[in-house]
Amino acid sequence: MSSPPGPAPRQLPLSGGDLLLILIFGLGTVRVLGAIIVVSLGLTDPSREIGGNQVLIATVLLLVVQTLAILLAVRVIAIRKHGLTWADLGFRSADHRWYGRAVAIAIFLVPAVALVNFVIGQVQGEPFENPQIYAIAPAGFNWPGLIVMTLVAGVVAPFAEEVAFRGVFFPWLRERIGLIAGIAISALAFASLHGVMQLIPSLAIIGAVLAFLYHRCGSLYPVMLAHGIFNAIMVVALYSALAATTTPT
Repeated sequence: MSSPPGPAPRQLPLSGGDLLLILIFGLGTVRVLGAIIVVSLGLTDPSREIGGNQVLIATVLLLVVQTLAILLAVRVIAIRKHGLTWADLGFRSADHRWYGRAVAIAIFLVPAVALVNFVIGQVQGEPFENPQIYAIAPAGFNWPGLIVMTLVAGVVAPFAEEVAFRGVFFPWLRERIGLIAGIAISALAFASLHGVMQLIPSLAIIGAVLAFLYHRCGSLYPVMLAHGIFNAIMVVALYSALAATTTPT
């Protein structure tokens, strides 16, 4: 017997302007700060040889900055301005069964996303290549890169993205336009704001599954777990493939 949906959370008394500010400040600011980080590390200097470790540092800094910016935006606009609590935004306990289901969902998403990307490659007439590979493993296979990116992609990025998209954006949409439309629009926004056109179909599927999981369990914790495990699996799979193709020296 399936569990019923989680307890109905408090309605989010946010205006469209509030939501836009959270998304712009939390997700848009990172673009500006990202440009500053890129320039400060000299990644825009065409005469300078760019090392993979520099790109890795820039990627990690961007994800950390994004997390802090989102949390600050939510703290100022949702909590201080409107008196919401972190529990209202999804930080509340869930039935323990949802954690096992979250793991299963993460594992299911891996072949599902691979299939979507394979179909995209077939339509394009060439093998699908993830354009994020260089950001995830800029120096090719190495153990520090694998460990750092697994932690960042598996913990930091899911935390920030779940607060913004499933903790704030999806519930706000669900209250106003209904469950199905809320899932669809929040998933498309989640996919689009990653800024990679080729990944929009697979990211939209991930966003939709995570939004439905949040609707069912009423807590961000299982959703973050599913998101984090999926990301970690993909990072480990990428580094494993790189290790298999690296010529020993």
